[in-house]
Amino acid sequence: MRALYWFRNDLRLHDNEALTWLCQNAQHALFVYSYPLNFSRAGKFRRKFLLETLANLQKELEDRGHKLVITYSHPEEVLPHLIHKYKIDTLVYTEEYTPEELREEKLVTSRIVLDRIMPFDQRTLLKKSALPFPLLNLPNNLAEFQVLLSKKHPEKVLPIPLVWPDPIRADEFELDLNRELRMFITPSRFIGGELQALTRLKEFIWDKDLLRSFKDGYSELVHFDDSSKFSPWLSNGSLSPRVIYWEVKNYERERAANDSTNWMMMDLLRRDYFKYYALKLGPFLFQADTNPTHQPLVDDRLQQELFKSWKLGSTGKDPIDGSMKELNETGFISYRGRQDVANFLTENLSLDWRWGARYFEEMLIDYDAASNWGNWNYIVGVSEVTSPSKNHGGFYEQPGI
Repeated sequence: MRALYWFRNDLRLHDNEALTWLCQNAQHALFVYSYPLNFSRAGKFRRKFLLETLANLQKELEDRGHKLVITYSHPEEVLPHLIHKYKIDTLVYTEEYTPEELREEKLVTSRIVLDRIMPFDQRTLLKKSALPFPLLNLPNNLAEFQVLLSKKHPEKVLPIPLVWPDPIRADEFELDLNRELRMFITPSRFIGGELQALTRLKEFIWDKDLLRSFKDGYSELVHFDDSSKFSPWLSNGSLSPRVIYWEVKNYERERAANDSTNWMMMDLLRRDYFKYYALKLGPFLFQADTNPTHQPLVDDRLQQELFKSWKLGSTGKDPIDGSMKELNETGFISYRGRQDVANFLTENLSLDWRWGARYFEEMLIDYDAASNWGNWNYIVGVSEVTSPSKNHGGFYEQPGI
């Protein structure tokens, strides 16, 4: 078997079911990362974080005798070319949940004819097959989803494979990641890559013992360690949610089960919920807000001026401006900050929520399509999702993740 592994938002070797299958079944393998269709909308923080992640992944593969082919070409263009050139008979990849990414999968698979196309479901804590209801019956209430799934356990963590197939030597698409990274001079507390993700996990849970009581002060979220900050690594798949889950379970067994450990588990389920919510809604995830109280009250020119003041943090409202300036300077704001600025954009400025969601897509270092667009739906009340604790629920960077 000659297999091509298409890396997407699964940029890790640990707990990677698709990679494990490939290493168990393929005799020869080629590993490819093609920048997704939506990456042109990413800002400097997410671009730098992704480059760091790819550099780490590239080194991990090189240590095992393989090369990571990285290309700016769209997947539906480059993958059929590589499959033909290197006589590939099997495509292996991880499934996604949002419309643009699903369209990308269809474009790729519609342009190739292979013996095997192997998609794997591994972006969530609990797989679709573990849901106790059909996707169409996904609860509209986030809290109900968490209650229904809270007693279920994910599959065990998979180790990094020890035996690897022989490499397929590709002679193209040399991308100098170090040269690309030198273009970004903005310092960040977040460094991309699987190694950094696992280091942060160990530091937060074990070295600093922050899982003992961090929920008690979650409303402040002033300091870096006030929340786990796992979300950037979760967003591009350099950290597995199952690894977090079982590490928290180990913590509960060895040290203590408490409100903070339970909160972390609920956050992982919240992340799952918005994956399935996005899959259920499809393109309706991006629908306009029809609430008459949210409709623009001013002309187009003034709307643009108001939106600019929101983006720049110059509205004159200190909490809002502080959060937006933090976003612009770091690529990250707390869950409470995201909730506040989203409410201000729609309730106070009466602007289209999708403007804010698109700006978050550009700026957030932990941007995830399902979480971002789903949570804006949730905050604004556009679609079906509701929560009895909406005022205290917030965005996907909860105190846990």
